[in-house]
Amino acid sequence: MNKLLKYILLSILIILALWGISKIPSQSSGVKLHIGIVQLRNTAKASQQEVLLAHFNTLLARKIASKEAGKITITKGSFSQLKHAFDKGQIDLLLSTAPSKLNLSSKHLITMPYLYLPNVLLSRINQPLKSLTSLKKQPEIALANDLNVPESLTAVPMKFKRYPANKAVQALEEKKVKGAIISTIDYAALTQSTPQILETLQVNQTIPPITAQKYFGIAKSQSISKINKILEKLHNDDTLAQLSFHYFNQDYTKQ
Repeated sequence: MNKLLKYILLSILIILALWGISKIPSQSSGVKLHIGIVQLRNTAKASQQEVLLAHFNTLLARKIASKEAGKITITKGSFSQLKHAFDKGQIDLLLSTAPSKLNLSSKHLITMPYLYLPNVLLSRINQPLKSLTSLKKQPEIALANDLNVPESLTAVPMKFKRYPANKAVQALEEKKVKGAIISTIDYAALTQSTPQILETLQVNQTIPPITAQKYFGIAKSQSISKINKILEKLHNDDTLAQLSFHYFNQDYTKQ
Protein backbone atom coordinates (compact mmCIF):
# COMPACT_ATOMS: atom_id res chain seq x y z
CA MET A 1 0.00 0.00 0.00
CA ASN A 2 1.62 3.25 -1.08
CA LYS A 3 1.86 6.34 1.10
CA LEU A 4 -0.92 8.19 -0.76
CA LEU A 5 -3.44 5.40 -0.19
CA LYS A 6 -2.49 5.19 3.49
CA TYR A 7 -2.98 8.94 3.79
CA ILE A 8 -6.42 8.77 2.13
CA LEU A 9 -7.58 5.89 4.38
CA LEU A 10 -6.31 7.67 7.51
CA SER A 11 -8.13 10.85 6.48
CA ILE A 12 -11.35 8.92 5.95
CA LEU A 13 -11.06 7.28 9.38
CA ILE A 14 -10.49 10.66 11.05
CA ILE A 15 -13.50 12.18 9.26
CA LEU A 16 -15.70 9.23 10.28
CA ALA A 17 -14.52 9.52 13.88
CA LEU A 18 -15.26 13.24 14.01
CA TRP A 19 -18.69 12.67 12.43
CA GLY A 20 -19.50 10.06 15.08
CA ILE A 21 -18.48 12.39 17.90
CA SER A 22 -20.69 15.14 16.50
CA LYS A 23 -23.69 12.79 16.67
CA ILE A 24 -23.25 12.17 20.41
CA PRO A 25 -25.74 14.46 22.20
CA SER A 26 -24.21 16.93 24.60
CA GLN A 27 -25.13 16.82 28.27
CA SER A 28 -27.29 19.94 28.04
CA SER A 29 -29.16 18.88 24.93
CA GLY A 30 -29.96 15.50 26.45
CA VAL A 31 -31.53 16.95 29.59
CA LYS A 32 -35.29 16.65 29.74
CA LEU A 33 -37.55 18.73 31.96
CA HIS A 34 -41.15 17.63 32.42
CA ILE A 35 -43.55 20.36 33.58
CA GLY A 36 -47.09 19.70 34.77
CA ILE A 37 -49.65 22.54 34.65
CA VAL A 38 -52.87 22.20 36.60
CA GLN A 39 -55.93 23.08 34.54
CA LEU A 40 -59.31 24.06 35.99
CA ARG A 41 -62.05 21.50 35.48
CA ASN A 42 -64.85 24.06 35.69
CA THR A 43 -63.86 27.66 35.05
CA ALA A 44 -67.41 28.79 35.82
CA LYS A 45 -66.92 27.75 39.45
CA ALA A 46 -63.30 28.90 39.69
CA SER A 47 -62.30 32.27 41.10
CA GLN A 48 -61.05 35.00 38.78
CA GLN A 49 -57.58 34.65 40.23
CA GLU A 50 -57.47 30.90 39.59
CA VAL A 51 -58.53 31.41 35.96
CA LEU A 52 -55.83 34.03 35.39
CA LEU A 53 -53.20 31.88 37.11
CA ALA A 54 -54.00 28.91 34.90
CA HIS A 55 -53.22 31.04 31.85
CA PHE A 56 -50.19 32.61 33.54
CA ASN A 57 -48.69 29.22 34.42
CA THR A 58 -49.14 27.95 30.86
CA LEU A 59 -47.20 30.88 29.44
CA LEU A 60 -44.64 30.63 32.26
CA ALA A 61 -43.94 27.01 31.29
CA ARG A 62 -43.31 28.12 27.71
CA LYS A 63 -40.94 30.82 28.92
CA ILE A 64 -39.08 28.23 31.01
CA ALA A 65 -38.81 26.08 27.89
CA SER A 66 -37.36 29.01 25.93
CA LYS A 67 -34.63 29.46 28.57
CA GLU A 68 -33.79 25.75 28.82
CA ALA A 69 -31.32 24.30 26.33
CA GLY A 70 -32.59 20.76 26.87
CA LYS A 71 -35.91 19.24 25.92
CA ILE A 72 -39.09 20.35 27.66
CA THR A 73 -42.30 18.33 27.95
CA ILE A 74 -45.47 20.09 29.13
CA THR A 75 -48.46 18.13 30.42
CA LYS A 76 -51.80 19.65 31.42
CA GLY A 77 -54.35 17.97 33.66
CA SER A 78 -56.18 17.98 36.97
CA PHE A 79 -54.31 18.48 40.22
CA SER A 80 -54.90 14.87 41.34
CA GLN A 81 -53.60 13.46 38.05
CA LEU A 82 -50.47 15.60 37.96
CA LYS A 83 -49.79 15.23 41.68
CA HIS A 84 -49.89 11.45 41.27
CA ALA A 85 -47.45 11.68 38.36
CA PHE A 86 -45.22 14.01 40.40
CA ASP A 87 -45.15 11.62 43.35
CA LYS A 88 -44.14 8.81 40.98
CA GLY A 89 -41.23 10.93 39.72
CA GLN A 90 -42.70 11.44 36.25
CA ILE A 91 -42.91 15.24 36.55
CA ASP A 92 -40.03 17.54 37.48
CA LEU A 93 -42.05 20.71 38.13
CA LEU A 94 -45.70 21.09 39.08
CA LEU A 95 -47.43 24.47 38.71
CA SER A 96 -50.86 24.92 40.28
CA THR A 97 -53.37 27.70 40.84
CA ALA A 98 -53.66 26.78 44.53
CA PRO A 99 -50.50 26.89 46.68
CA SER A 100 -52.66 25.67 49.58
CA LYS A 101 -52.44 22.24 47.93
CA LEU A 102 -48.81 22.36 46.83
CA ASN A 103 -47.16 22.60 50.24
CA LEU A 104 -49.22 20.05 52.16
CA SER A 105 -46.19 17.77 52.62
CA SER A 106 -42.73 18.65 53.89
CA LYS A 107 -41.20 16.25 51.35
CA HIS A 108 -42.00 18.65 48.52
CA LEU A 109 -39.24 21.02 47.44
CA ILE A 110 -40.69 24.46 46.83
CA THR A 111 -39.29 26.62 44.04
CA MET A 112 -38.50 30.28 44.52
CA PRO A 113 -41.71 32.37 44.49
CA TYR A 114 -42.58 33.91 41.14
CA LEU A 115 -45.68 35.91 42.17
CA TYR A 116 -46.85 37.75 45.30
CA LEU A 117 -50.57 38.34 44.83
CA PRO A 118 -52.17 40.56 47.51
CA ASN A 119 -55.03 39.47 49.74
CA VAL A 120 -57.67 41.41 51.64
CA LEU A 121 -59.54 40.82 54.88
CA LEU A 122 -63.20 41.78 54.60
CA SER A 123 -65.60 42.42 57.45
CA ARG A 124 -69.10 43.79 57.83
CA ILE A 125 -69.13 47.58 57.98
CA ASN A 126 -70.63 47.67 61.47
CA GLN A 127 -68.17 45.04 62.82
CA PRO A 128 -64.65 46.00 61.65
CA LEU A 129 -61.59 43.86 62.38
CA LYS A 130 -58.58 46.09 62.96
CA SER A 131 -56.11 45.04 65.67
CA LEU A 132 -56.12 41.28 65.23
CA THR A 133 -53.56 40.68 67.99
CA SER A 134 -55.76 42.29 70.68
CA LEU A 135 -58.94 40.32 70.02
CA LYS A 136 -60.31 38.69 73.17
CA LYS A 137 -62.02 35.86 71.32
CA GLN A 138 -60.78 33.81 68.39
CA PRO A 139 -62.93 34.97 65.46
CA GLU A 140 -63.90 32.48 62.79
CA ILE A 141 -62.59 33.73 59.45
CA ALA A 142 -63.55 32.43 56.02
CA LEU A 143 -60.46 31.67 53.90
CA ALA A 144 -60.59 31.14 50.15
CA ASN A 145 -59.81 27.53 49.21
CA ASP A 146 -56.88 28.36 46.97
CA LEU A 147 -55.04 30.49 49.55
CA ASN A 148 -52.65 29.63 52.34
CA VAL A 149 -53.11 31.37 55.67
CA PRO A 150 -51.30 34.72 55.25
CA GLU A 151 -47.88 34.51 56.87
CA SER A 152 -48.62 37.55 59.04
CA LEU A 153 -51.53 35.66 60.64
CA THR A 154 -49.90 32.30 61.34
CA ALA A 155 -49.25 33.30 64.96
CA VAL A 156 -52.56 35.13 65.46
CA PRO A 157 -55.26 33.15 67.35
CA MET A 158 -57.91 32.82 64.68
CA LYS A 159 -60.10 30.01 63.40
CA PHE A 160 -60.16 29.55 59.63
CA LYS A 161 -62.96 27.93 57.67
CA ARG A 162 -62.45 27.06 54.00
CA TYR A 163 -64.76 28.28 51.25
CA PRO A 164 -64.58 29.06 47.54
CA ALA A 165 -63.78 32.77 47.20
CA ASN A 166 -67.33 33.86 46.36
CA LYS A 167 -68.81 31.60 49.06
CA ALA A 168 -66.43 33.10 51.62
CA VAL A 169 -67.95 36.53 50.99
CA GLN A 170 -71.44 35.04 51.08
CA ALA A 171 -70.71 33.43 54.46
CA LEU A 172 -69.61 36.82 55.77
CA GLU A 173 -72.75 38.51 54.48
CA GLU A 174 -74.86 35.79 56.14
CA LYS A 175 -73.01 36.36 59.44
CA LYS A 176 -71.63 32.82 59.55
CA VAL A 177 -68.11 34.20 60.03
CA LYS A 178 -66.57 37.43 61.36
CA GLY A 179 -64.36 38.06 58.35
CA ALA A 180 -63.30 36.72 54.95
CA ILE A 181 -59.86 36.57 53.35
CA ILE A 182 -59.79 36.50 49.56
CA SER A 183 -57.43 37.84 46.91
CA THR A 184 -57.71 41.46 45.83
CA ILE A 185 -58.25 40.22 42.28
CA ASP A 186 -61.29 38.21 43.35
CA TYR A 187 -62.52 41.12 45.47
CA ALA A 188 -62.28 43.49 42.48
CA ALA A 189 -64.16 40.96 40.33
CA LEU A 190 -66.90 40.64 42.97
CA THR A 191 -67.35 44.39 43.33
CA GLN A 192 -67.78 44.65 39.57
CA SER A 193 -70.29 41.79 39.32
CA THR A 194 -72.14 42.59 42.57
CA PRO A 195 -71.36 46.23 43.51
CA GLN A 196 -73.99 46.13 46.26
CA ILE A 197 -71.54 44.31 48.55
CA LEU A 198 -69.77 47.66 48.98
CA GLU A 199 -72.79 48.81 50.97
CA THR A 200 -72.37 46.13 53.63
CA LEU A 201 -68.75 44.97 53.53
CA GLN A 202 -65.43 46.76 53.86
CA VAL A 203 -61.72 46.07 53.46
CA ASN A 204 -59.89 46.15 56.79
CA GLN A 205 -56.52 47.84 57.27
CA THR A 206 -55.39 45.46 59.96
CA ILE A 207 -52.62 45.08 62.52
CA PRO A 208 -50.71 43.02 61.51
CA PRO A 209 -51.34 43.73 57.81
CA ILE A 210 -52.53 40.89 55.58
CA THR A 211 -49.52 39.66 53.61
CA ALA A 212 -49.58 38.70 49.94
CA GLN A 213 -49.92 35.10 48.78
CA LYS A 214 -46.71 33.60 47.45
CA TYR A 215 -47.05 31.50 44.31
CA PHE A 216 -44.47 28.82 43.58
CA GLY A 217 -44.13 25.34 42.17
CA ILE A 218 -42.97 22.06 43.64
CA ALA A 219 -40.03 20.28 42.07
CA LYS A 220 -38.01 17.09 42.30
CA SER A 221 -34.79 17.36 44.31
CA GLN A 222 -32.58 16.73 41.26
CA SER A 223 -34.37 19.46 39.28
CA ILE A 224 -34.88 22.21 41.88
CA SER A 225 -31.55 23.94 41.30
CA LYS A 226 -32.00 24.08 37.51
CA ILE A 227 -35.57 25.34 37.79
CA ASN A 228 -34.69 28.05 40.31
CA LYS A 229 -31.87 29.29 38.07
CA ILE A 230 -34.30 29.55 35.15
CA LEU A 231 -36.89 31.37 37.28
CA GLU A 232 -34.19 33.75 38.48
CA LYS A 233 -33.25 34.52 34.87
CA LEU A 234 -36.90 35.16 34.02
CA HIS A 235 -37.12 37.50 37.00
CA ASN A 236 -33.91 39.37 36.22
CA ASP A 237 -34.75 40.00 32.56
CA ASP A 238 -38.28 41.21 33.53
CA THR A 239 -40.02 38.35 31.74
CA LEU A 240 -42.00 37.54 34.89
CA ALA A 241 -42.90 41.21 35.35
CA GLN A 242 -44.20 41.34 31.77
CA LEU A 243 -46.32 38.23 32.34
CA SER A 244 -47.69 39.74 35.55
CA PHE A 245 -48.62 42.98 33.78
CA HIS A 246 -50.23 40.99 30.97
CA TYR A 247 -52.55 39.00 33.23
CA PHE A 248 -52.91 41.12 36.39
CA ASN A 249 -52.25 44.67 35.10
CA GLN A 250 -49.51 45.14 37.69
CA ASP A 251 -46.07 43.81 38.57
CA TYR A 252 -46.64 41.34 41.39
CA THR A 253 -43.23 39.65 41.07
CA LYS A 254 -41.68 41.45 44.04
CA GLN A 255 -42.59 41.05 47.69
